[in-house]
Amino acid sequence: MGIKTRFRNPKKQKSKKSITTIKNLKDKRIIIPQLFRISIVIVLVIILIFSAYTAYAKDQEPKTTEITITKLKYSISSNFDYTAYLKNNTVYSARRTITPRDNLAIFRNIVDHINGSFTYTLSTDKTMTNISGYYNIKAQIQTDIYTKTYTLQTGQINSTTMLLKFPIEYEFYENINKAIEAETDITASNPTLIITCSLSLSAKTSEGDIFKTINPSLNIPLNTKTIEISGTERNSNSGTLTEKQTINHPEVIEERNKWSTFSYIIIVLIIVSIIITKSDVKKPSIEKTVKKILKKYGEWIVEVEKPIKNVPFSEVINCKKINDLMKISEEIGKPIIHVQQEKNIHTFYILDNSIHYQYIIKQNQEGQ
Repeated sequence: MGIKTRFRNPKKQKSKKSITTIKNLKDKRIIIPQLFRISIVIVLVIILIFSAYTAYAKDQEPKTTEITITKLKYSISSNFDYTAYLKNNTVYSARRTITPRDNLAIFRNIVDHINGSFTYTLSTDKTMTNISGYYNIKAQIQTDIYTKTYTLQTGQINSTTMLLKFPIEYEFYENINKAIEAETDITASNPTLIITCSLSLSAKTSEGDIFKTINPSLNIPLNTKTIEISGTERNSNSGTLTEKQTINHPEVIEERNKWSTFSYIIIVLIIVSIIITKSDVKKPSIEKTVKKILKKYGEWIVEVEKPIKNVPFSEVINCKKINDLMKISEEIGKPIIHVQQEKNIHTFYILDNSIHYQYIIKQNQEGQ
């Protein structure tokens, strides 16, 4: 005879152990009132929603911001000026010159000649080096029909301030305009002499390089009885050197991580509270259960004071629910008999020849 050896299946043993462990954990759960247990879970869920939303809101906030910092401010002041030299005249007696500050009319017939000047000054709060650039002074006769341009001066710039002088040959430009009108046989409207100084200037500083271009101008109408010169007001052109800086916000990341961690902790607390606790559900008393059954199925139930004795039954069938007993009653067409055998025991049964169908309610049993 061979010897039969039985081998145990390790997988089955593990599964049995895990089932046993789960049962033990269920038996060791802390019993607390159902309402209190539900309240704890609801509060934890509300806290979870708040913390998760806060973590999301923090995650949407910018982690960095870009700001513009002014490293250097600078300005270029420029100014046109002129001096009109007069012939001997009766209007201004012994006066020989008129400047913008005199606020006097310059009559065309008493003007001998006019000298113009242009000054500029580059200033900043930093030390400047390698100052360079160029200037170009142009005179332009401008009408509604044509434009005629003359270059008066050009040159290089190597300092933060400079005075440039040039003649304003008013009579010369008037004669040019008249010659063009005679050649074309067209009288142009509003001929104007425009003197422009195009200035381009650059310099180096410890905060960066400055580069600025300006184009101030003088306007002098031609063919008028008085010479009106406009554009002598002082002009100031300012500029800045800026730098963009990125500012990190580690506090935003810290807040996001803090609320995210808090959310995870709340999730763990919810899971743990569900696992280690169970509700202390109070079952209805036996009297309430019986009243409920009688109220629902009273038409099919007959109440008796004492149970029937000395009746031989070949088979006794216990029903798990009152509903099952009701189905049998409807099926076989016999009523359900209810009797209270003892204080805490109620029996509902049906007699069907030798078969006894019954449903028994004892203390702490919930009616169905």
